[in-house]
Amino acid sequence: METIVRHGDYDSLKEKYEILQSRERYLEIISSFSLSLMHLNSIEDVVWIITREVVARMGFEDCVVYLLDKEEGVLIQKAAHGPKNPYQLKIK
Repeated sequence: METIVRHGDYDSLKEKYEILQSRERYLEIISSFSLSLMHLNSIEDVVWIITREVVARMGFEDCVVYLLDKEEGVLIQKAAHGPKNPYQLKIK
């Protein structure tokens, strides 16, 4: 039996395939992040992994992670990806 694929059907299948590929990539990133959590010792390690392994790999250009200092009642910048993080674990 011969299957006929029309041009519009091909475009639709191609678009669905690309969406699935994108979702698979995001799931791989989240899975990798989840596994890395088992080996981290501090909240600082966690926020840096979020910026490097999740945000950067998902293709975002800029991200800053803040943690709340309950005693002072202020947010403190703890990790960054993009222009505010020019080198290793440094924040501008």
